[in-house]
Amino acid sequence: MGTEKALSEAGILKTTDLCVAQASLIYLKSAGHWYGMRTVWMMSGILVRAAMSVGLHCDGVAFPNMSRFEAEMRRRLWWHICCFDARISQCYAPEIMITNSMLDTKEPTNCNDEDLDVNMQKEPVAREGFTDVSFTLMMCELRRLHVHVLSSMSALLDTGERQQAARRNALRRIEQARQWAKTKVEHSRRKRPIQAFMDFLFNMLLNQLGIIVRDTNVFAKWASLHERVSRRILSSLR
Repeated sequence: MGTEKALSEAGILKTTDLCVAQASLIYLKSAGHWYGMRTVWMMSGILVRAAMSVGLHCDGVAFPNMSRFEAEMRRRLWWHICCFDARISQCYAPEIMITNSMLDTKEPTNCNDEDLDVNMQKEPVAREGFTDVSFTLMMCELRRLHVHVLSSMSALLDTGERQQAARRNALRRIEQARQWAKTKVEHSRRKRPIQAFMDFLFNMLLNQLGIIVRDTNVFAKWASLHERVSRRILSSLR
């Protein structure tokens, strides 16, 4: 395909051009329909390593000569990659590749594109309501919940009080995320048609995660799938 040839010629493994990483991410998000999620999962590992090789996992404040504008753009790209990694792990991998201990990059500022300027000297000011970045921040919140559920897997599959405590904690965090997103939408002065869709999608994904946490059978099947994938990967390496 033309996209694959262009990315190859751009040198995804060698270049430090962020546009190449952006193009690779967009390509991988659509490649699953053509090559399957296993292939996309493996290729996403290359993207993550390429992003880390240019320091996307480190916040822009760590680079004194970096402009505020570039630092903000790097945050947006890095967290898109993090959220993509979390989504891929739900489809195929037993766990996420990017852990919180691997990064210190701040999440993108909740502002509109018009608030940014290539020559700005200060950090952009975060807005209260819904912005061009709000959906990205919603996906970051979903990623945090996904990481929490994965880390609580053994407790959620247990019985008795340990399971109930883990379930209450997970459901509480899901409801907190729902209320947080609600404030983003309600406090927006300018209503956009896409807000209703994003609000619906975010709540649908929260409901899906809530069902997995509440229903032990569903969660057991989900966890079992992750375990089977792990065994399949290990057996293929022997």
